[in-house]
Amino acid sequence: MKASGFEPHHIQSVTLQQIRCFVAVVKGGSYARAEGLGIAQPAVSRAVMRLEDILGAKLFEPGERTKISAFGEKILPEASRMLGMVESLKRLAQDEAGKGRIAGEVTIGTKSVFAETILPKLIGAFRKKYRRVSFRIRCGGGDELLGMLRTGDIDIAVSHERPCPDGIAYKRLWSFPRLLVVPRDHALAKGSLTARRLAEADLILPGRDSQTFAELMRKLSEAVSGERIRRGIEITSAAAQIAYVAQGWGVAVIDGSAEELLTPALLARRLPPNILAERDAGVFYPTQRYAPNVVRKFVEESCGRSARGDDE
Repeated sequence: MKASGFEPHHIQSVTLQQIRCFVAVVKGGSYARAEGLGIAQPAVSRAVMRLEDILGAKLFEPGERTKISAFGEKILPEASRMLGMVESLKRLAQDEAGKGRIAGEVTIGTKSVFAETILPKLIGAFRKKYRRVSFRIRCGGGDELLGMLRTGDIDIAVSHERPCPDGIAYKRLWSFPRLLVVPRDHALAKGSLTARRLAEADLILPGRDSQTFAELMRKLSEAVSGERIRRGIEITSAAAQIAYVAQGWGVAVIDGSAEELLTPALLARRLPPNILAERDAGVFYPTQRYAPNVVRKFVEESCGRSARGDDE
């Protein structure tokens, strides 16, 4: 049978295994990497081809069997949601069998700066009380994290505040300034901080897809022409930015949550609001699927610690 037309009565032949194989090939980028499902590559290929037959259209481009088609792009979020619903059913059943016991795995999506600073404290405090809980951490940008949250790839996201799509709620927990990190003997360690002074320094910046990068470039471009801004290094890790400052490569603009990573030889100066204002951050969580006991307990206790200031 070829993928040439959809017959509604065939939809009952779709299996979870076919859906899993399709999603795994897309996420893994190859049929071989989809073998993590526990089935051989030929079986993965057959499952995807059978799903295409049932749906009546190609999920991948002909001749490029791992390049998703336009139809596949439409199917992917629905397929991911189906798998998320099945996972929710499994975890609901596990909670029922466990009779309220706090155990299992929590998958958290976050930015690298929070993985290096905030999460170790929250997870450490939680695991002291609940030793049967394990964690998986996945790093990404803000929009990417919300996408993973919607498809069920993560349980919660810890990130900077941003508009929530339908089905996702946000709880503000922290507010951080943006900081300029300099060697203590650097010219910018003293005096007022202005956009012009920053533009003339060798800058070590977060990745250009970050909000901080975009805001700072816009502000500096108002003070000097774009070609005069001295961007030395762009890197997503705050810890790496700080390390480059320590090696004398320039000065870094970082999120205030990373201040604790500084060495005694470095100084952190709060950037004035007219250059970069504070940013709120918190927890994003889904509202339209089941949240396991362990996930709800972690969010509850994390919010409680932040309200009391225990994570400071």
